[in-house]
Amino acid sequence: MPKLKEIQIRDPFVLRENGELYLFGSTDPDIWRSPGIGFDVYRSTGSLDEWEGPYPAFRPPENFWASRNFWAPEVYKHNGAYYMFATFLPDDGRLRGTAVLRSQSPSGPFTP
Repeated sequence: MPKLKEIQIRDPFVLRENGELYLFGSTDPDIWRSPGIGFDVYRSTGSLDEWEGPYPAFRPPENFWASRNFWAPEVYKHNGAYYMFATFLPDDGRLRGTAVLRSQSPSGPFTP
């Protein structure tokens, strides 16, 4: 069970749902230059210092519109589903943009 200080994360976001905490963030090892891997989630039963995970929350499907700079995921519940808002950068010269991903569970998997 990793301690918070052992988790490599940027842009952290914590969702509280049904007494559990879900920690999302930018977790790719080289967030600036390497292709994006996706987003992970860590889960805790209430302690901000001890977490379970990481678990894959989002992995880009084949032909996803972006491949780099997977940044700053935030997750919100609406009408029984969970929505992840995150920033991505495509390789084709378009500007960075935000995508909305959806899941039936706060831990994912999230899909476009």
